[in-house]
Amino acid sequence: MPPPSQLYTFSACGLLTASLLLTASLLLSACAPVAPTPTAADQLAADGQALFGRAGQPARQPGDPSSSGASPAPVQGWSVVLAAFRGPDAPANAAQGLEKVRRAAGLSEAFAEPRGVNWIVGIGRFPSPGDPAAKALLERMRTLEVAGERPFSTAVLLAPDFSLPTTSGGKPEWNLTNARELNGKQAKYTLQIGTYGGIQPGSASPAELAEARAAAETAVTKLRAEGETAFYFHSARMSTVTVGLFDDAVLDNPLDAELVALRVKYPNRLHNGKGLMTRINQEKTPKLEDSKLVAVP
Repeated sequence: MPPPSQLYTFSACGLLTASLLLTASLLLSACAPVAPTPTAADQLAADGQALFGRAGQPARQPGDPSSSGASPAPVQGWSVVLAAFRGPDAPANAAQGLEKVRRAAGLSEAFAEPRGVNWIVGIGRFPSPGDPAAKALLERMRTLEVAGERPFSTAVLLAPDFSLPTTSGGKPEWNLTNARELNGKQAKYTLQIGTYGGIQPGSASPAELAEARAAAETAVTKLRAEGETAFYFHSARMSTVTVGLFDDAVLDNPLDAELVALRVKYPNRLHNGKGLMTRINQEKTPKLEDSKLVAVP
């Protein structure tokens, strides 16, 4: 059985991973991108995090996949995501990326479709991440060689119902989705220290979601009163709390003084105020899940 990170490669708050964006840019610049070496950005890809979902789908634009014979399929089932595109040119870039995936990698069954304000190039539809066929396809994509390289080594499984935040909350300036606009484009990463929702992450009912949003905002209010740069993030599955803002330099310097100080202060990612037990690399003894550095949407 693969470790959990191979099955649930997107974290609870669903932020777009840096490595998938890198894959997307490489797809646009060459048919066979150079396989990335293990870096902190790759760890972000393993932990997950994207602004994907059915809510807020962008309008079709000239040059998007739907106008080039690649009409988006319904967003249903788990899919293997090969690349992700964001921004005003995302539809056209996804169409270009899809063409290269089909031509250079021979993946004729690949598709492009909108997820929230983003577009993805994906492959496969599966009922669950534990489906043997889903795990097999994910492994095949990660190890697929094209011209001697592995362009999809950071491929991930994406759930069908991840979505954009559904509410800005009572303090929009504390909403993580507004962090870049209010703090500058250099605000690219943040430390996720808590999630709120159902008994199990991602299992909240509508009533539990309402409670989760209130709890997350209360937690952020308390953290702000204590002097922390804290944010909440509301998704269709749960709410999350993060602290701190970091630029790209933190990927090359995991011992950044501010990040280290925050990890000492908030070493674990709590769910509804309680620690989450996890196994790392199939270790027999579970441990409390660490706080996670995630990308800012």
